[in-house]
Amino acid sequence: ARPGGGAFSGCSAGVNHAAVMTERPLTVRAVSAVSVLALLFVTLGVIAHRAVTGTMGDHAVFGWMVHHRSPTITWWAIAVTNIGSPVGVGVLTLVLSAVLWRRLGSPWPAVVVVGAVTVAAAISTTTKVIVGAHRPPLGLQLILETDAAFPSGHVTGTVALLGALIAVIGRGARLTTRAALLALA
Repeated sequence: ARPGGGAFSGCSAGVNHAAVMTERPLTVRAVSAVSVLALLFVTLGVIAHRAVTGTMGDHAVFGWMVHHRSPTITWWAIAVTNIGSPVGVGVLTLVLSAVLWRRLGSPWPAVVVVGAVTVAAAISTTTKVIVGAHRPPLGLQLILETDAAFPSGHVTGTVALLGALIAVIGRGARLTTRAALLALA
């Protein structure tokens, strides 16, 4: 075991990247940022729960999107939707986690990425049951979706995957590298 202990103290001495993941304690800024994001999430959940079928803004944007549909845009929208679907994100998570494991020589970064996406999916599914926001009418949907609308499983999974990748890859990196990772996300 390395000095200082931690969740990854059993890692081999040659694997610095995975071991570094527990060396820095949470900062006040990180806790504050997570708290603000959690408050925003709960606020949006309350709004979605009370609105049930969407807000005026939701209806305006949806109406505009339906009015401006075209075969080319619809094809691209479906492609992006499928890639960012919970199944698509799950496959990407497994593939990218395997790459991280192989490149970094430790399973821990992969465990962090898979764990983050899994926890996000569980929170999303639970929140959908609690909020119960309705989807648009079936006749207007491009792809059949039958579960509740808030939060979006597509967005939740994608953000969790990108966030975990940024945290794992950017850990210990220079500020410019972390800024580039955030810009790419």
